[in-house]
Amino acid sequence: MRLLFLISISMFLSYSASGQNLSKKQAIDFAEKLNRVEILSKKGKEFLIKSIREDDFERTKRPDPRDGSMAVSNQLSVSQILIFLSKAFGGELYYRTGVLEHNELIAELQKEKGIALLTQEDYDKVEVEFSKRMEDFDGQKIEDSIVNEENFPEETMSISLDGFSMPYMTEHGLIHNKRSVLGKTCTRTLQDIYDIGLITESVYEDVLQALEQNQLVVEAYVTEYAYERTAYYEDFEDNKSKEIKFIERLNKAGIISNDRMHELIESYRPWELKSKFDILEYCSNTKIFDLKDYSKNPEAGYKEIFTDIKSLVPNFNFKNFKASINNVEDLWSDDLIEQKALITFEVDTIVYSNSFFHDYKRKVPKEGEKESDSLLKISNEFHKGINKLLADRNSSYRLYYANKPENGDFYGKQKFGLTLLTEEQFKAWGTYNSDYFLFSQSHDNRFNTSNIQKLINEYKALGLFDHLNEDEIKIGGNCIRESVIENYQSILSCYPKIIVYFDWETGNLENPYETLTKKFGEASRGKFEPNNIIDTFKSSWESQTTRFSFDFNGKNYSADLKMDRDWLDPNFLSLIKQAMRDHNIDCQIYYCLDDGQAGGYIMLSKKQYDILKKNQHGLFEEVND
Repeated sequence: MRLLFLISISMFLSYSASGQNLSKKQAIDFAEKLNRVEILSKKGKEFLIKSIREDDFERTKRPDPRDGSMAVSNQLSVSQILIFLSKAFGGELYYRTGVLEHNELIAELQKEKGIALLTQEDYDKVEVEFSKRMEDFDGQKIEDSIVNEENFPEETMSISLDGFSMPYMTEHGLIHNKRSVLGKTCTRTLQDIYDIGLITESVYEDVLQALEQNQLVVEAYVTEYAYERTAYYEDFEDNKSKEIKFIERLNKAGIISNDRMHELIESYRPWELKSKFDILEYCSNTKIFDLKDYSKNPEAGYKEIFTDIKSLVPNFNFKNFKASINNVEDLWSDDLIEQKALITFEVDTIVYSNSFFHDYKRKVPKEGEKESDSLLKISNEFHKGINKLLADRNSSYRLYYANKPENGDFYGKQKFGLTLLTEEQFKAWGTYNSDYFLFSQSHDNRFNTSNIQKLINEYKALGLFDHLNEDEIKIGGNCIRESVIENYQSILSCYPKIIVYFDWETGNLENPYETLTKKFGEASRGKFEPNNIIDTFKSSWESQTTRFSFDFNGKNYSADLKMDRDWLDPNFLSLIKQAMRDHNIDCQIYYCLDDGQAGGYIMLSKKQYDILKKNQHGLFEEVND
């Protein structure tokens, strides 16, 4: 391998000429060259030429920092040829390792049995047949005949192949039989695509550096990274222009001052694009935290961070600070325990609490298992108690957690930011759920400490808590104190036996209908008391329908519900509603909490519903209007 060297500015500038779109003739010439250097097979060359002639190319560009939208390019360019190569290498890897064969066996059995979910016995049969086919498998023979030209550490190869995941072509045979797909010819593959002019020297050096660091250990990764770097240079001018407009937008919103904006723009190095976190460091009302500067002990570390937050939040004179990590009873796992953190502090005689997920730990540590991280494990929810304080002060600002992705992980472990924003300023960042940068906060000051207590008193006066005992009332109160309350549902969800919340794709594969029917009974405040509930869900797994029935007020109600794997049939809810209508029960089920495929339902009398509908319209979804 050649030694890496510094690339001059002039070399970067020369890239623009080769980064232009390709004509079909130029692209077909690359297909011919890829066949001559024995990267593409004859079949692969013809497949690529067909795609070129049919304009069958498409790739997404970098998300627009303003709104997260991604432009799609179908213009023929070098990056499109590299995408084809990476997908072809990926498909060939799955073929030669037998993954495609294994998937076909499963699909054949699913089609034969007419069901998607196979039993363990079915999978055992697949494994037996798969082992037989692999004994004389052509794909494995092709790979075994190729000499290993690389010297990757064995553990790196193992980790990479176990976690291999990228877009690939189900078509195989596109890669030449003399070219490895399991990492034996990575360096030669890079050299070949450089020698035929498919990548520039700057891209070559970028990929070579990653190779030398053992980051790209199969040919699919080499060509994929070559594509990423090529596309970076192809799109650079457009992306830089969008970035500058985004910075100007933040300036107009009062997030970044004029002086800091000019300083930020002047800080760009040649061919540099910045992340949102890079831009955040120049913004007003912002602080960047490096966790290596803080104690890894949660009590001490969080207190040090809260002390530094005083520079962001006016008059944040807290006292009696406490932070603790508590184990939660975790019934879903035999091996893991969920840990929750609890932070409490006092400001102006009011105690603010915030409970949030901290980590999972093993009940019994494995022998030789590494010790915990050397840095404090931080949560993007740790600061929410401070936002309760801001709501109590009727402030238009909220404190936002800013995430810094690192080392390919969505969530960073060393640095994070906190920034004080109004709701409009938050929107100026163009942040959306999949952005993993800023995490939305409620700016609704109606749900401050005093107003929450008023709402609780109103619910009590309406009789919503009449069926709860003292312990259950206490559970609800503790939950509210430790939670972030952003709407009416947040309050009611804290109390047991009020909102029946469930996912229509159930995790209960034993008796979901029986369990939910009992929960609706508990939530009805004694008005719906079903008995003799029959739920054949478990035994009906491979059937078209399942029997569900219950008795209520001396009458039996039953239905054959549709079986669709682990998805529930809404008709079970219709049956419960029908039972209450038949007996003129002054209690109906109302949809009140929407969470995608999950939802929450509350049971109310007509009087309770009318009062809540008038005074708390946000409690109900439009489907109930």
